Amino acid sequence: MARKPAVTRHITYTQVVCRCVDTTNGQIFGKIVNLQRIVKDKRKQLEKCRLVLDKGNIHVLQVEEAKYLQSFASQTEIEFLENAQILNTVELNIGKK
Repeated sequence: MARKPAVTRHITYTQVVCRCVDTTNGQIFGKIVNLQRIVKDKRKQLEKCRLVLDKGNIHVLQVEEAKYLQSFASQTEIEFLENAQILNTVELNIGKK
């Protein structure tokens, strides 16, 4: 099987375990949130988790644990071109004099 051209990236992010409460029934539960890039400060982690999770009756109480992860992601060039936001296109002068 021939190799297909692919676009690959290393993605670094912070995975945070938050302690949350449902204000309607008082149930406390844990929720995992993936934050872009590395966020080491606990206060900033809590703020970012609240932006994602504090909706309606869910409230974030504290950050329990944080892990810093790096994933290797890939997709074929065709998938990339179909889904990517094109920023700039330039015509190449290949074979022209």
